[in-house]
Amino acid sequence: MRALVASLFFLKTLAHAQTCDPVQPAGLNQCFREAEHAAHGPEIDCETHPQGLLPPASACSNRYNQIFSDGTLNVTYASGYMDSDGTRSDYVASEYWVNELIRTLTSPCPSTFQLWAVGRYNATQSERDVLNRERESCGRPQSYQTTCGFSRSDDPEILTKTVVIDRRQILIRIRVVRASLSTSDRQNRSSTQQFIRHRICASAGPSQKEDCIARNTPPAVSEQGLESSCSPGDELRHQICRSAYVRRAWRSSITNGDEMVFYDGHARDGGGPSFGPPRVNRDGSVDYNWYRRTRPGHDEEAKAFEEAVRRGRAPSIYSSLSCDSNLHFLINGRFPEVSPSTAYVMSNRVSYGDEGVSTFLSTLEGVVKKQCREELAGNISGASCAFRLRNF
Repeated sequence: MRALVASLFFLKTLAHAQTCDPVQPAGLNQCFREAEHAAHGPEIDCETHPQGLLPPASACSNRYNQIFSDGTLNVTYASGYMDSDGTRSDYVASEYWVNELIRTLTSPCPSTFQLWAVGRYNATQSERDVLNRERESCGRPQSYQTTCGFSRSDDPEILTKTVVIDRRQILIRIRVVRASLSTSDRQNRSSTQQFIRHRICASAGPSQKEDCIARNTPPAVSEQGLESSCSPGDELRHQICRSAYVRRAWRSSITNGDEMVFYDGHARDGGGPSFGPPRVNRDGSVDYNWYRRTRPGHDEEAKAFEEAVRRGRAPSIYSSLSCDSNLHFLINGRFPEVSPSTAYVMSNRVSYGDEGVSTFLSTLEGVVKKQCREELAGNISGASCAFRLRNF
């Protein structure tokens, strides 16, 4: 199974620029040296305009006072639909990485999580060289002193742990939801067909049954139209209802102002977050033109933040653990304009499942320890080379 995971999903081509961030310890001069000596792999883009400059320590202290004000740290981890993204493989990896995250969170303290060896990635040698160069300064095994020892609650989606911060007891409540019904894309799509057949078209006569199914199958109808027919519990049996359930959980975590919200999944080239089987072309490849044109996930994401800001309840930290999320959702998206008080954790390149889990753990660990400024930023980028802290 692990070999299958390594060969089918995470092994996307590193076809994007690596970004050297001048606010990081290596600095801009080091970035230029790396760019000069990079004989292989993606272009290294040395940013000349620092992003996410960190405010004074007093602002950091005020942020933490707000985060822990009610004695509860509410965290949502929403795993998107991690299909193989155009490789035409049947494997969906969401369940694997959710299980890895839960295993680490519930293990005894202290705990560790180690990134996969670069050699396990199905990548060209030049792409592996890029990762190896990065991991000389980041991606080392982390020791988690507090992001461990969690217990399951009566709700199977909720993990809890009580910690002491500034002599106060703080309850950490993590909700973990997974968008894929199973590890098979084919089975997940088939479950939606069965939902249409037995729920939407149950009363159609034998001669009208197939026509009814065709008329009620996306894109002939919207997914939202089908989701309106979902009943409680259907998220355990039908992919269309599972996708809707997790998307609502993710959206409500933003609008209700959970202190920390993580989306871990595909960026869909700017069209994500994505919680359902992707829209595909006739040849089975993901229809990226449609995602780039319509941007359904990001539009919903931005509207959720706008609602949260109106209610005065925007998340303090939002992480988009997806490929090139800095480019898609900060530079070319609607962040941080819709929620200027929110800090963002975004990627500068193609990212992988192990890096998403590592970044979640390191971000939460840093917040529980009330790390500020460069310390928290270094903790995040040190755990995984792909992700950077902005606007904290």
